[in-house]
This record gives sequence, structure tokens and C-alpha cells, in this order.
Amino acid sequence: MTEGHQRIYSVAQRLFALRGYTGVSIADIAKEAKMAKSTVLHHFANKQKLYQEVVNESITLFAAAPADLAQANLADKLKHLLAAMLAEPMHAKLLNRVFMDNPQSAALAARRYWRPLLERLTPEGDARQRALALFCVNAIIQIAFSIELQRHVLKSEIDLVKTYCLVIDDLVLKVSRRETFKT
Repeated sequence: MTEGHQRIYSVAQRLFALRGYTGVSIADIAKEAKMAKSTVLHHFANKQKLYQEVVNESITLFAAAPADLAQANLADKLKHLLAAMLAEPMHAKLLNRVFMDNPQSAALAARRYWRPLLERLTPEGDARQRALALFCVNAIIQIAFSIELQRHVLKSEIDLVKTYCLVIDDLVLKVSRRETFKT
């Protein structure tokens, strides 16, 4: 990827995550990237193609993170996903925005990405483990989506990654023991 291509891509990712597809124009991207609109269109044929590329990268990162640990246990896979999403929280913001802008995409996303992800996370899992994995994946996306807010609220008093990893360990242990949660 050339430097110009990468700059356009990064700007587009951030703008799409913050404003959604309809809230961003090629002119907005060009202005933010400090380029001519024609330069943006030279690198990307149109806004739809740029959007699809940006979203596909986020989905690929999200779906592939636990695949790196095929033989690991569920807790380690979830912690790996947490680390990946917190390293690049813009992906979580973009994925949230995609579903906010187009709720009809949920069925397609479930079929193409979420079910295969759950199968990789819990290849031998029962419905209870898959429900736990789905709960944790949703929590991880929300954690990454709002990580800046959490850091401001807690004033960086604790290491959030370590804290959330302990929560994941505790949840997985309780479900594996079939313990109930006190309400």
C-alpha cells in the first residue's frame, strides 16, 4: 500500500467509524487526508468500494484473532481477541457503526462471521459455552468501542487489559463448572 493509499484508508476508516457510511463523502475524506478528491478516486474507484475494503479489514481482523490460537482454551482465545481489539479500537467502532447504520446486515453477519467465529472459539463447545463466548465477544467489542471513556472514568488507575482478562478467566471457569451466577 502506498503512503497516499494508506492515508486515505486511515482517514476513511476513522470517518466511517464516527459518522457512518451516509455521513461521509469522498470530499470529506479528501479534505481530511489533505488530498484532491480525484486522488482519492484514483486509489479507490468509489465510496462504496472504499467502505467495503475498510469494513472487510475490520471484520477480518476481528474474525481472525482467535484463529491464531487454534489449540488454545476458550479463555486464552477470548483474551487474545480482547488484546487485538484494544490494540485497534477503531475496528470495534467501525463494526458497531455498520450494525447501527444497517440493522438488516445482522443476518448476513451472523452467517458469514459470527457463527464461524463461535465455532473457532468453541469447536467442541456446547450451547452454554457458545453463549458464554458470544457474551464475551459482545463485551469485548463494547469494551474496545468505549475504551477511551473507560480510561477517563478510571483515570488509568488500573490496567484494564489485565482486569478484563481476569474477568474472562472467571466467567469461563464458572461456566465450565456449571456454576450459577448470583444476581
